[in-house]
Parts: sequence; structure tokens; C-alpha cells
Amino acid sequence: MNEKEVIDDIYKNNRNIIIDGDQGVGKSTAALYPLIEKIILSKESFLVIDSKEEYVARYYNRLKNNNYSINVINLKDMDHSNSFNPLKLPYELYKTGRIEESISLTESFLYPYMETSTNLLTNCINLYIANNPEVINTMSLEEASKDDYLLLSNSLNLVNSNNFKYILNKHNIKTKGPTATFIIPNPVCDYNHYINTIVEQLAYLHILNNTKYNLVLDGIEEITIYNLDKYLLKGETRLRCFISTKSVDYLKELYGYLVTHVSDYLLISKEDVEYKISKRQGKINRSWKMDEIPNIEIDYPDTDKNPIKSYKSKIEKL
Repeated sequence: MNEKEVIDDIYKNNRNIIIDGDQGVGKSTAALYPLIEKIILSKESFLVIDSKEEYVARYYNRLKNNNYSINVINLKDMDHSNSFNPLKLPYELYKTGRIEESISLTESFLYPYMETSTNLLTNCINLYIANNPEVINTMSLEEASKDDYLLLSNSLNLVNSNNFKYILNKHNIKTKGPTATFIIPNPVCDYNHYINTIVEQLAYLHILNNTKYNLVLDGIEEITIYNLDKYLLKGETRLRCFISTKSVDYLKELYGYLVTHVSDYLLISKEDVEYKISKRQGKINRSWKMDEIPNIEIDYPDTDKNPIKSYKSKIEKL
């Protein structure tokens, strides 16, 4: 086999894939880039955690030319980002009678904040409490008192000190047709839970709509994926994970041995590629090269900074 045949087999095998190797050996060049090429050719939707902005730079223009809807959640530059409100999907599910799914997704997002009431919660619910009071039902707060609302309205500098409140309150993510979503983490502030919420809800939406979805988790050591075991178990159905790591042993320590049992495997070095695809395994030589990140002008979306409605007036009436 050669490199192309290995990539072809991995893609056709339709399982999760772990791409293992030291930093700087070209894991993206050898495997992730060619696999994403196949995803795009097949018009499949995908999400990439893109810490270096290398994927959005490499594929942005091509995706536009292929009629993809492109979303960029830019937590590094919050002046140029789409917005994602984690309560929109649960509320839409609630309105259509899917109460259990609504509560499950809402609790998944709110759980870490119910004790501390951070503004990641309070700013998020501003929009929906202001415009859709019934959203309170999805949070099991039908009998909320004035003190409950005041607790929810506490401040946290993390949100109010930057444009995150605009990204969080509004919602202009596109989900129709083939979509490509790039999440650019912030290297300074920890938005890990928010990133996980986006991953969970978009994966849920595509499974609900019976459309194939791909999660490209590059540099998984930097972003802990809470529900990785659940996503991996859906491999070979409608959801598939492409995981790039510096150490498969680290993955097993963090997520358990399931991560390798339900995934194909590549171990990449500058000299060769070792592969395990279902019951086949072997090693091939490779011609090592390191691709530069393309230096192109990206038409990032401007963050919607129109005034945000607040529910403070509702508090005052209680």
C-alpha cells in the first residue's frame, strides 16, 4: 500500500480515526488534510477545532466555491465571529414537543453553572428570557422567585469585558446544506465548556436530521472533549471523529481504552506511517513534507453587536 491507498481505505472504512505522532511530523499533511479533501468532495458537513487557523485558511475559499455554508466561532478575535446561543436549540426542541431532549441539552450546558451562577449562563439567557419567557420551563424554573432571577443576573468580568456577550446572546450559525464550522479557541481564556456545548449541539442536530457529520479534533490535548466516548460510539453510523494526538497513551488515560477499540489508527513519523485499519495493519514509507499555512485574506464574519435585550425589567416587576 502507499499513502493514498491508506487514506482511501480509512475514509471508505467509515470508522473513527486516531492520528498519532510527535509534534512537527506532519500529521495534518499526511492524514487530516487528505481526509478533509474527501469530506468536501462528498459534500459532507464537518466541524474543526482550529487552534492555529490553518484549516480555515486552507479551505475557506474552496468551501465557498463548493457552496458550503461556513461558520466561524472565533474566540481569539471576537470582533469577527458568528454567534451561537446554547439555549436556542433546546428552546426550539421544547416548542416542538421534544421536552426530554430539550431538558437534556439545557442541563448539559447549565450544569457547571448552577452552583456559581456565572455570566456565561446569565448573558446567554438574556436573549431568550427577554423574547421567549417560556424558555424558563426548559430550565425547570417555572416557580422562579425574585432571588432566583437575581442570582442568575450576577456579573462575571470574563463576559462583560469583551465581545463574548455578543457571540453568546445572538445566534446566526448556519445548519442547512453542507456546512463547515471552524472553532478557533482563545489561547488565554478558557472557553472549553462553551466549545463543548457547540460540538454537542451541532452533532445532535445532524444526527437528528440524519445527515453525516465529521468532528475533526486536532490538538485534542488542548481541548478536553467531554462526550468523546458518546461520539466515538456513533462512529460507523452518522457521526465520525478524526482525532489528532501527540500520544495515544494520553488519550487512553483520559478517555479509557474505548477510544482505541472503536477507531482505526495511524502512527506517523517523518519516515513512515504505521496503520491499523480494522483487521489489517502494516507500515509504509512516506515522503515527509511540512505544508505552510496558506497566507490568504479570509472574509471572517463581523460580530453582530446590535443592542442585546435584557430581562432586568422582568426582575424589577417581580
